[in-house]
Amino acid sequence: MLSSLIKKAVPSAYGPRPAFVGVDLLRALRLISLESLGRKRLSERLGVGEGSMRTLLGILSREGFVRMTKAGCRLTPKGSSYWYRMMKKLRWMGDAPKSPLTFHLPAYGLMVSGAASVVKRGLEERDAAIREGALGATVLVVEKNRLFFPGTRESSGDPLAKSLLDSISAQNGDALVLSYGPSRVLSERGAWAAALNWLN
Repeated sequence: MLSSLIKKAVPSAYGPRPAFVGVDLLRALRLISLESLGRKRLSERLGVGEGSMRTLLGILSREGFVRMTKAGCRLTPKGSSYWYRMMKKLRWMGDAPKSPLTFHLPAYGLMVSGAASVVKRGLEERDAAIREGALGATVLVVEKNRLFFPGTRESSGDPLAKSLLDSISAQNGDALVLSYGPSRVLSERGAWAAALNWLN
């Protein structure tokens, strides 16, 4: 299954970083689900080289998630079914503005339905984001219709937290990760890596 391939591609703490990482498989599926894209455009959008893009698409094709056409890459029925199940878990994903929660750096965020039950203190998620090149990640859980830092009774009074709650159909038990880094690609990779265990 794709989730096992993603975990196998998580980079080691030692040695050179791979040209692409496991969560790029998810990032690619998301883009292909939105529109049919050729390899070059996918490469540009994902921030990976064309050679790495060829390898990445080869994995998705062999596993039966995408097929190549003259118009570009498309999801197969298996790929569409997988992504549909993924989207049912994702309440929100996207860019987040600078705030104290992100150490005043632009961020990329994911909110996952029902994930609060598997969050401890948010340290594992932060470390996963850092391994993918992010500078860090802030994790919050939804309780009593407010965002709290996990493992504490401290709620976030940050305006960004309030605006997210106001704009997203978040429910008690959901979890949010805000990954911030030196580039959008690394912030986005960090967010997906941090939320990976929530999405299984």
